[in-house]
Amino acid sequence: MTTSSRTALAASLVLLAAGCGSSPSVHAQTGSAATPATATASTYGVKFPMFSKTVVKGRQANPLFAELTKATGHSPAWNFHKYLVDRRGQAIASFSSETTPLRAPLVTAIERALTSK
Repeated sequence: MTTSSRTALAASLVLLAAGCGSSPSVHAQTGSAATPATATASTYGVKFPMFSKTVVKGRQANPLFAELTKATGHSPAWNFHKYLVDRRGQAIASFSSETTPLRAPLVTAIERALTSK
């Protein structure tokens, strides 16, 4: 795929992030809901939307993450877990924190999702 094609596709890509505590007790101890957004923006320079801090796995998981886990069969094991959701709102892939943003499997899955109708 050419650079200009990737640039055009990227215009229709939306990234969202959520700071998390893996359990309600961790969640309660790690500061305000704004902390992850502030820390991520200042550390990594990100400018995409971030949800408030939330619980992402277990019985008290946020309903969004509970559904993503159910749909993909994978729950976040650590920070920077990634879910790919298509234009219809269906979870189509899950990538562990070990998968960096520019790794081929993630990039290929994103390109495939963006070019499908």
